[in-house]
Amino acid sequence: MKNNKGFTLVELMAVIVVLAIIISIAIPSAISISHKIKVKMYNTKVDMILSSAKIYGQDNPAIVNADETCSSSVSVDELINNGYIKKDDTKNGSVLNPVDNSSLNDKKICIYKKNNRIYAKIYGTWPSY
Repeated sequence: MKNNKGFTLVELMAVIVVLAIIISIAIPSAISISHKIKVKMYNTKVDMILSSAKIYGQDNPAIVNADETCSSSVSVDELINNGYIKKDDTKNGSVLNPVDNSSLNDKKICIYKKNNRIYAKIYGTWPSY
């Protein structure tokens, strides 16, 4: 009897087909998971920016509005320059949106006072996901 070692062409093709099916299922799932993580990071970053704006408002009560009209606001860039937020991109001095890597520096936050408490809310157009 002859002892042949190795795989036949049919066996190799079966393995390749099974791997292709696994990859076709795994890649879209990985992309979806990655996008969900980036959106969660964005939402966390926005919450951090709003918290920093509240602290900025407590430290600078003269800029705080007495109502929610947002006649005055603070930009993310101002929060960076005053040390309330750290830059993500030290080369450009930007706070980056994790979803699309765009800068959030020009975005504004409304700081207002209601019932002797300071609140912050998004002002203007921010990305939503």
